[in-house]
Amino acid sequence: MFRAGFRLIATTSLSRSAPAVGRSAARAPAVYRTCFPKGKTAPSARFYASITEGTNTLERGLAALEKQHLAEAVKLFEQAITENPTEAAQAYFLLGEAHWFAGEKTLASLAWEEALRSPDIAPMEAMAAHCNLGGYHLLDQRPELAKKHYNAAVELDVGRQDGEIRFNLGVCLERMGDLEGAIKYYGEAKELGVEKAAQFLINAGAKNLAAKGTKEE
Repeated sequence: MFRAGFRLIATTSLSRSAPAVGRSAARAPAVYRTCFPKGKTAPSARFYASITEGTNTLERGLAALEKQHLAEAVKLFEQAITENPTEAAQAYFLLGEAHWFAGEKTLASLAWEEALRSPDIAPMEAMAAHCNLGGYHLLDQRPELAKKHYNAAVELDVGRQDGEIRFNLGVCLERMGDLEGAIKYYGEAKELGVEKAAQFLINAGAKNLAAKGTKEE
């Protein structure tokens, strides 16, 4: 089965500001690992297959997405879902990405939810979908829902290799007031090479000490 590349979306203050873990479909401003315009969201992607334009509907949709032909990409991904149920998870995931780049954030989130409901979704794709949904909910000021998806993504990172997810989870927990949890995940992110995690770790540690000092008084 053709495996399209996928991107992870993140919040600007979250991981890499320019969701930029690799090649991206549209260099927009930035959100979870990263996918969008500056100050918002940025693209990050892990492509594990090159795109051959014209091979099938899903690949043609991905090629359209790469060229930022978003309306065409949406149409092709929707067609792929109908034509080939075995690729439904990938098609829903990429449909979400096309909607996201088109500024249709709610439609993007609904497509990623559908991807997660697909029985054929691969663990890495599920991890990416959870990351994107975490970024979506965090941007929309719903940290509890963001936490749920980031936790799910961490569980799917069986090789414990993704520091970006842990960094974003740390940001989420800090916003919720869980400084101990934030410190834990900032520390893990730092160990995994996320450079900005070091400063966030220091700041969260200082805030935690101040909060404990206030309680003691």
